[in-house]
Amino acid sequence: MTCPVCMDRSSRYGYAKILSPDGPSSFRVTVGSVRFHALAFFSIWGFGDTVSTLAAASAVGPSGEANPLMAAALHVGPLPFIVVKILAVGLGTYLFARFSHHITTVPGWWLWAFGWHILGVLVVVTNLMVAGGVLA
Repeated sequence: MTCPVCMDRSSRYGYAKILSPDGPSSFRVTVGSVRFHALAFFSIWGFGDTVSTLAAASAVGPSGEANPLMAAALHVGPLPFIVVKILAVGLGTYLFARFSHHITTVPGWWLWAFGWHILGVLVVVTNLMVAGGVLA
């Protein structure tokens, strides 16, 4: 396969294995792996942020959402919000996995990834505090 960005055909070009592993024994998730970070991105931003945002929106209304795209989806209703959120996070996770052979060449790429995980956890905690009335 050829990389659609850099047209690289080298052996380190392995995003296809990330998206469709050869089997259960080859699908290992370690803290430094792209699979771990893709799974963490989707879990935190896809599930955690979606559920906590819906909880916060039920407490203060949809106007409390800071992201204008998500606020517009929340104004329509919870189901459109969930669909838009999962599509956005799914696309981001897919692109992260798809171009991981570029991302992992940057020194300290995993620090950037962990920064996004920490930010996501802080967003979820803040949303839950709003939902609980602590930050109303």
